[in-house]
Amino acid sequence: MTPRTAALAITLTRTAFGAALLAAPRTLGRSWIGEDADRPAARTVVQAVGARDIGIGAGGAIALARGGDPKTWLAAGAAADVADCVITLRSFRHLPAPGRFLALAFALCAAYASVRTAAALGAAEEGRAADAFVI
Repeated sequence: MTPRTAALAITLTRTAFGAALLAAPRTLGRSWIGEDADRPAARTVVQAVGARDIGIGAGGAIALARGGDPKTWLAAGAAADVADCVITLRSFRHLPAPGRFLALAFALCAAYASVRTAAALGAAEEGRAADAFVI
């Protein structure tokens, strides 16, 4: 997989995930925050996270479609994912067991993939091969 193909996969996946959070905040929110996702205020926050991910993902996908540089968008996504990890860890003991682990794993993997892909794109721009580009 080329770095640009990986970047497109990451940005489209982020956009789709954001759309899912926006469309089904109660269902997807429960897997992360438990029964609190049934509260209107919590659904609002889950939808806001979805909107954030749509914006970041779509921005990166549009940059790619126009032949531009998606590294800034990948970095923004990685920063958001790291923030999600920190926030999840701060409330870790109050979150449902399976969801808290899945949220951390998902966000850490997404952050790693974004950073790794941005680095590979940078290497390609400089005319050097990425070190065994694998996500």
